[in-house]
Amino acid sequence: MKLGDFDAIVCNRGARVARCQTACCRAKSTILCDYRVARGKRISTCDRRSCRRHAKPAGLDRDFCDRHAHLPDPSGLPEPDEQLGLFGEAS
Repeated sequence: MKLGDFDAIVCNRGARVARCQTACCRAKSTILCDYRVARGKRISTCDRRSCRRHAKPAGLDRDFCDRHAHLPDPSGLPEPDEQLGLFGEAS
């Protein structure tokens, strides 16, 4: 690779693997937390990474991280803003 007048060798150890964010766990993360949270005026999901062992099922195709597993489901909040329109349902 050329950087101005210099030649450079770029090393890569491959793609980084997402890891579980639960304390003391370094397992590969396969799940994002689906707990609805308000971020300012926007509704979003927590998206904290969890492995299969630490994710808590919360219904059909929904999982919560260890921080949100013991909290009541925030069913009063609308669906997350960034997911609206993904499937052609929103105008």
